[in-house]
Amino acid sequence: MPLVTTKQMLLDAQAGNYAVGAFNVENMEMVMAVMEAAEELKSPVIMQTTPSTVKYAGLDFFLANVKAAAERASVPVAMHLDHGSSFELAMQAYRTGYTSIITEVLKKMLQYPKQLQMHVHHQEFQLKQNLVKLEEKKMT
Repeated sequence: MPLVTTKQMLLDAQAGNYAVGAFNVENMEMVMAVMEAAEELKSPVIMQTTPSTVKYAGLDFFLANVKAAAERASVPVAMHLDHGSSFELAMQAYRTGYTSIITEVLKKMLQYPKQLQMHVHHQEFQLKQNLVKLEEKKMT
């Protein structure tokens, strides 16, 4: 199954009243272990990296591991950059193929909506400040 965005994954979870696990995967063995558990539980999963993790191997290395696992999977898998430290890193993750980003500088990014829209309007892509927004929406 190809990588998916977190948008539909989390909307489905909200509608079905279940949680989706997000796990930092720092090497191939961690990707394999998380995927094995997700398959066993028949659960969608979010695999994620952090800025400090990608410093030593690069976004493309981590994406390749997760993408290979997702293509063999029978459950939805999203690739997430967790707590991105800059607009540049967020855009690099997007261009590399990550399907979800959370960034500490989202507010700053939203000051530049035309530039952001220019980069992401061709693909469905989820930029989110935090997962709590789904719960807040559910409560209203």
